[in-house]
Amino acid sequence: LLFGEVMSQLIVSVQQQYDEPFLELSKAHAISISAVGLVSSTEVRITVADEDVLSLPIAEMRAAYEGAIPRAMGGK
Repeated sequence: LLFGEVMSQLIVSVQQQYDEPFLELSKAHAISISAVGLVSSTEVRITVADEDVLSLPIAEMRAAYEGAIPRAMGGK
């Protein structure tokens, strides 16, 4: 689940140097977490069973997000 209305599931992006502290903190609070992908300075990659299921350039995602309302309103 990437995006949805399930209140108990979230996507969190953590800088690589904070991976272990984040894992320890979640474990200390009995929060189950799973790594699902990687965010770099140029792309977002979601991986399942060591296979990329989504790999998109951040610029493309930004353009889609920022242009959604203008497109829905009949703009470009």
